[in-house]
Amino acid sequence: MRAVLYGMLTYYALATYGGGPLYCGEGRFVVERAPWIALPVETHGVWWECGDEIVMWSQGEMHVLRALDAGPFGQNCVMDDYVCLPIVGDVPGPWRWWPGLSTRAMMVNRSAAKRRLEAER
Repeated sequence: MRAVLYGMLTYYALATYGGGPLYCGEGRFVVERAPWIALPVETHGVWWECGDEIVMWSQGEMHVLRALDAGPFGQNCVMDDYVCLPIVGDVPGPWRWWPGLSTRAMMVNRSAAKRRLEAER
């Protein structure tokens, strides 16, 4: 299992998805709850589990969000400096910290790392 992902974070809009259910069954997309991240559904059970803490470094800042949603990112990517970088996560629009549609990010699944360390003890 890869512990670190590098690629692009995008955001998804409250106007489009607001009120919709979250993939992990923990409520709906509403701004009254704590922020979360949506991860590629293709990697559920491989790189992440529902509720995992995902640490992201982007725009010179560190953010920690829980994995509560998923999307079919597939082979989609964002062109950045003529390079097609994979989409590694979606942050709901109200909680994005960057200007524009996307930002480069490095992500570590803190919960998966803890599970792996426990298994090796």
